[in-house]
Amino acid sequence: MNLYTLIPATIFLALSLLLLPLLNNYWLSLTPSTPSVADLILRNGVIFTSDESLPFADSMAILNGRILRVGNYSSIQELAGDGTKELNLEGKFVVPGFIDSHVHLIWGGLQV
Repeated sequence: MNLYTLIPATIFLALSLLLLPLLNNYWLSLTPSTPSVADLILRNGVIFTSDESLPFADSMAILNGRILRVGNYSSIQELAGDGTKELNLEGKFVVPGFIDSHVHLIWGGLQV
């Protein structure tokens, strides 16, 4: 093996081993240590998830307009806190938000 290859490889390996504990602490700090508390919990509904492994659920937790978790009520309940509002859907159906902005060509062209 070439000496010019062996020396940089050894230095790189030594630096990697020395810096590994620092990187480990950095990555651990990026992961949340406590689960988030939901702003809103929807329960007792039929929620279409569009996921093959769980096509329908009965509860959903939301934080700042983003879905935290979808599943059964017992798995969602742990995300409830003091300020969490719960909405009983009473069996109503929930689907993802469909935004359909379309134009009929003739009418759209005439308005331009």
